[in-house]
Amino acid sequence: MSVYVRQQVIISSATDANEQNCTYRREEKNLTSQTEQFETEQSGEPILAAAEADYALPFGKVVTGRVLYIESVRELTVKLNGAATGFKVGPPSTGTKGRLFLRGVITSVSVTNDDPANEAEVSYFVAGSKA
Repeated sequence: MSVYVRQQVIISSATDANEQNCTYRREEKNLTSQTEQFETEQSGEPILAAAEADYALPFGKVVTGRVLYIESVRELTVKLNGAATGFKVGPPSTGTKGRLFLRGVITSVSVTNDDPANEAEVSYFVAGSKA
């Protein structure tokens, strides 16, 4: 069984709030939207305890991921492909979510909840091949 994944990323940078003075924009459908076919996918919504470290996101049948999406209202440290150090993904302001979208080769992902006092609700999705 195959899965089809549609992804769309729109980026707009402007020097004013109503985006009249854009400095960079990618929002044309043919530049920002793509549908791909993959062998399998895995998704989930784990809850990490306060300061929980190096939780390995389950990949299920995915051996080599090609698309990864992660979101959380808490700041996370994300480590890819067994890296010893990670990078921060966090919300830009209260009441929003930090989001990571990556298209590449992904063999493993671990996340750390950087909040020492609160749980982190994480939502993730990975799609790729069984080999």
